[in-house]
Amino acid sequence: ILSETYGVMVYQEQVMQIASALAGYTLGEADILRKAMGKKKADVMATQKGKFLKGCADRRVNEKKASKIWDYMEQFAGYGFNKSHSAAYAWLAYQTAYLKANYPAYFMAALLTSERANTDKMVQYLGECRAMGIEVLPPDCNESQMYFSVGNSGGYLSGTHAPAAPPTPPPARGEVNPPLAAAPLAIRFGLAAIKNVGEGAVEAILTARSAGGPFKSVFEFCERVDLRAVNRRVVESFIKSGSFDSLEKRRAALMAAIDRAMEAGQKQQRDREQGQASLLGMLGGAGPGTPRAPERLPDVAEWPEGERLAYEKESLGFFITGHPLERFKTELSQWANATVGTLGQLGEKEATIGGIVTALRLLKTKKGDRMATFVLEDLEGGVEVLVFPEAYKKAAARLADDVIVLVKGRAEALDEGRFRLLASDVMPLETAKLSEARYVTIRVPVGSWDKSKGERLRDILGSHKGDCPVTLEMFRPGSFAVAVAPSAYFRVRPDEVLRTEVEGLLGPGSLILARTSGAPA
Repeated sequence: ILSETYGVMVYQEQVMQIASALAGYTLGEADILRKAMGKKKADVMATQKGKFLKGCADRRVNEKKASKIWDYMEQFAGYGFNKSHSAAYAWLAYQTAYLKANYPAYFMAALLTSERANTDKMVQYLGECRAMGIEVLPPDCNESQMYFSVGNSGGYLSGTHAPAAPPTPPPARGEVNPPLAAAPLAIRFGLAAIKNVGEGAVEAILTARSAGGPFKSVFEFCERVDLRAVNRRVVESFIKSGSFDSLEKRRAALMAAIDRAMEAGQKQQRDREQGQASLLGMLGGAGPGTPRAPERLPDVAEWPEGERLAYEKESLGFFITGHPLERFKTELSQWANATVGTLGQLGEKEATIGGIVTALRLLKTKKGDRMATFVLEDLEGGVEVLVFPEAYKKAAARLADDVIVLVKGRAEALDEGRFRLLASDVMPLETAKLSEARYVTIRVPVGSWDKSKGERLRDILGSHKGDCPVTLEMFRPGSFAVAVAPSAYFRVRPDEVLRTEVEGLLGPGSLILARTSGAPA
């Protein structure tokens, strides 16, 4: 019965055959056993075990051996499929593996399109694209299609809207060994994946673009697209997501011009529908449908990077042109032992993950104790964090949205391969570095160094004695850096006072903390 699977129970049909051959089950009775195993019904399983062992005894099967076989059958229930499902899954796995290996950009574009409503999955797959070396270009009003699409790398980032060479087509049906794409391919973000932008609005935009060519400004965009399908929220989401960046990179200025652009566009469209023309139009000047002089955008301050990225996340569900954690990437790799993507690999080991606090909620237990829940986001995605009352007492003052923190805790498995983190401690990254640093480096600019500063630094180090060895790094910007290890007498205990005193003497960033030797953060 198990010869084709090398003695291992793999298919549900095999369990049915074993029950029939050893215990005398009819195929109908064996099917009841199969269903009980699949649904893990304890009461039915207990009854079936007795029946199976009795049937085996009636056929002179050794009781110990029969009991052992039953145990194997119970184990099988955790992973078994019926044979037809197994064949279908194997064939599908082979096909998708082939496409991913030979046409990775097309495969990932299809995957992103299928999961466009699931932010966590999107973040995971975008991270996989980066790991595979596939560039994911942001949404663009002149380049993007309805869904994620594949084109040659670069797009409008090259500074032109000239048509690019067509990308290598996906594999033809029945093609055994198709050639791989010669040019580097990139995935362009689909317009339908932008929040508050429905497929009807995208169809109206693509229709206008197909009829009149690339859009030249946000004013022309509002004149040409059907504003009955494309409302203000759609235009706002386009600005926030960077979809107009190829026309104008000043997103704050575009946002300030929305009302004028929408009003001008509505007026143009009303005039066209009513067959009206302006006096200038009748005289051969500018009328509806004729080219017009570019509108001047308001002169307003551009959004700071944090605000720009926040709007990007609001409209896309995640960051795409940058990430607040990018500049902390090296530090997080040193101070954390896991990421959102690797959390499930730690088992019972304590996890330490760095990220940004989002969606913070303060709650009360049934006993009236305070606790909190939030989503911790890193470069690979987000994970729910529960901070129960005991941990909350320690962390309450440190919890706030948009703070970069290190969270320690235990991973708890949920359904469908998801996890959440049960926090034992939450600390701002800088606080964690101070409390857990093992090595200290002090950067000293040679040009401003003198005897008095040396004496002052000696006094500062002497007043913060501890266990961390101190290395002095003498440097001249753009020229050289030399590390000098002082005597064993200069060992310190890092804290906020030490940082303040050293940076007050030598300048911001002069105190560098590390958890391992030779890895400054």
